Amino acid sequence: MVTLHCHLPDPRLARDVVRYVIVDDDVPRNYQIVRNTLYIDVDGAEVRVDDAPWRGDQFGIMSHRAVAREKRGGRIVVVNFQNGGPSRLYGLDAGANLGLFGNGEPMPHPDLAELGDAVRAAGDDVAAICAALDRGLLARLPRREPEGVAEQAFEAIVERPIGTVRIAELAGEIGVAHRTLQRAYKRRYGVTMARHLRMWRFGLGIMRPNGATPTWAKVPLSLGYVDQSHFLRDARDLAGVPPDALGGAFGIRVLCYPRGDFRPRSAREDPRELRDWHAHYARMPGGTYLLRWLRRIFEERDEPWRRQA
Repeated sequence: MVTLHCHLPDPRLARDVVRYVIVDDDVPRNYQIVRNTLYIDVDGAEVRVDDAPWRGDQFGIMSHRAVAREKRGGRIVVVNFQNGGPSRLYGLDAGANLGLFGNGEPMPHPDLAELGDAVRAAGDDVAAICAALDRGLLARLPRREPEGVAEQAFEAIVERPIGTVRIAELAGEIGVAHRTLQRAYKRRYGVTMARHLRMWRFGLGIMRPNGATPTWAKVPLSLGYVDQSHFLRDARDLAGVPPDALGGAFGIRVLCYPRGDFRPRSAREDPRELRDWHAHYARMPGGTYLLRWLRRIFEERDEPWRRQA
C-alpha cells in the first residue's frame, strides 16, 4: 500500500495549484500521465522514468503518452498544478514546453528550481515544506499572467455537460475568431481544445479511488463513449497504454489533511469530508463537476459494504 499525504495550498493559489503531495513510501513501477506537475526530490530518492535512472527534480506540463515511473527510498514532494497553472504563474508557453524536464536538464523557469531548493532547505518538517511552497508560488502571483479567452473556453469545457461544447460556437460566444482562440488555448494549456476535451473525458473515465483498476464496465454513459472500442482508442491515443495499466497495479491510500493540521488522525480519504478541501475544489475551474464525480466514485467504492449491511 502506497500512502499519498495531500495538503492544501494557500487559498489564493486555488486557481493555479490543486494540491501538494508528500510521498515517503516506495512506489512500484506504474504508468502515469505527466500533466502540469513538479516533482521535487528532497533527499536523493532512487527514481526511474521509462526504466532509466533519473536524478533531481522533474517538471512536466503536458505529455501525449504515459510514462513508467518507479521510486525507491527517499522523499518526493509533488506540486499538482491546475490546468494552465504553470503557464499563468511562470509565463511559460505550454505549447512550446511539452513533455518532461529534469535529469540534468535545467528547469524551463529558474523560479521552479528555486522552489525545489526552498523545499529541500525546509528539512523533514512538513509544515515548513508546505509554507516554503506557498511562499514560492505566492511570489509569482503579482506577475501572474491575466486570465483571458483561453480560461473562458476551458471553464466551458469542464463545467458544461460532456458533449455539449462546440468549439466554433464557443469562439463566437466568447467574441473572438476561431483561430485566435485556438492559438491562445494551445499556448496556455499545451494542447488544442478538441484534444483537451477528450483528455478531460478520459480522465474522468479512468478516475477510481485507492488505485482501483479502471474498467470499461465502470465508465458511465454520460461521458459519451459509444462502445468499448471507442474508450480503448482514446486510451491508446491519449495515454499510449491500455487503461488498466494506469491503475490497479498496487494499492493507493490518499490522505487529505485539513489546512494547517499535519496529524494523520485528522486526515480523511474522502476530501469532501473536510470543509476546507470542499471549498478548495469548489473554487477550482471544473470543481463543481469534480465534486460530483468524487461523490460518485466514493459511493461506488462503498457499495459492497452497503450490500453486506
